[in-house]
Amino acid sequence: MNRIIRTAARAASAITTAVVLAAPEPGEDPTADLEVVIDDATKWIAGIAFAIATLFATAGLALYMMAGGDTAQIERAKVAFKAAGLGYAGVILAPIFLGILGQILGEI
Repeated sequence: MNRIIRTAARAASAITTAVVLAAPEPGEDPTADLEVVIDDATKWIAGIAFAIATLFATAGLALYMMAGGDTAQIERAKVAFKAAGLGYAGVILAPIFLGILGQILGEI
């Protein structure tokens, strides 16, 4: 039970960190430039995707801990872990892909 509580606390901490990092800088007008608006929206979407991936990781951990040797439930936990991994990879790689896309569109 303590592990579940600690895991939930870590997930809440990660979500809070993602939301704080996605907030715009104080003192600047967030709608002054289209590039700023798109950048802020990208940060918010990445924060939400990070939170969803953390939710899948937490669900996979809970399923794995409660499996009790049931192979079907262990497989469900592994699928949840894989989904979380893909979500984290998407959050990490999205800014890189957007940068490449911006360079390609900027040259045209």
